[in-house]
Amino acid sequence: MQAPLQLRELNISCELFHLPKSMEQLKYLEKIELPNFKGTLPEEFFHLPSLKHLRLGAGMKSLPDSLGNFTNLQHIDLSGCEDLQTLPPSFGNLTKLQHVKLEGCGKLKMLPDSFMNLIRLKYLKLSNFCDLTLSDQTLGNISTLERLNFYRCHKIEVLASQVTQQQSLEELILDYTQLKELPSAIGDLRQLTSLSIMCCPIREVPFASVEKVQGGSRLLDSSTDMCMLRLYSLNLSKTRITEISFGEGVCPVLESLDLAGCDDLVEVGALPTTLTSLDLMGCCALKKISGLRGLAKLRYLDMSGCKEI
Repeated sequence: MQAPLQLRELNISCELFHLPKSMEQLKYLEKIELPNFKGTLPEEFFHLPSLKHLRLGAGMKSLPDSLGNFTNLQHIDLSGCEDLQTLPPSFGNLTKLQHVKLEGCGKLKMLPDSFMNLIRLKYLKLSNFCDLTLSDQTLGNISTLERLNFYRCHKIEVLASQVTQQQSLEELILDYTQLKELPSAIGDLRQLTSLSIMCCPIREVPFASVEKVQGGSRLLDSSTDMCMLRLYSLNLSKTRITEISFGEGVCPVLESLDLAGCDDLVEVGALPTTLTSLDLMGCCALKKISGLRGLAKLRYLDMSGCKEI
């Protein structure tokens, strides 16, 4: 009997329409990248016990239930599969998956119920979707997420409560969604270091607001409000916020704050003294900013277009 080939990685970037049935001889194959495969995957393709990394591209219209045979798979990238409408129920069998990329799968309207079985998942990218939303049922038992990317997920108006229960979450991207508000539980994300909500209709954030009290301003109370203790990058550019201020102890390590293009922003109050970058470009309604004093670490400041200051 012929010994199995020792090939560990296969990358074919050109257009490909057929794969040989003899692929099942590649018992040691750990990584396959076929970004331009436009045919039907043979059943033998799913008999690769060592496969850990799989990338398929634009030509994929469907995936068989045999996908669940890849029980050692850790990374799957289906970005650009524009005609892919469903994932097989066996997707939940891939319990070793850590990275899932589904960027640009515009016809994929829902994830299978078995998705909640991916209990080792760390990175989920669902960007450039037209119709897909994320529910509490989708995440189910998953509690290991470190990065979530919902860039241009146009149907997202409310953040699923399961997202705010991801205690390992470090990066959350919600740019170009229809998110109207952040739940107060966002402050429960103790490990969150980067939060981006660019180009959303959101009008306020629960840990940064200005309230008028007898002609003055009440700053946030760090003992009761959402403090975001590890957040170092916050992008609120082109949102609908009108006022923002940070009380003592709120976002105590924040280095970068982007408020560019916030046309409705009128007032900026106290700011974290740790800031090194502050972008207020194009905040044409901004009339008052009182938090610049004491920003000894500030290296970048853009206030171009702030004609009301």
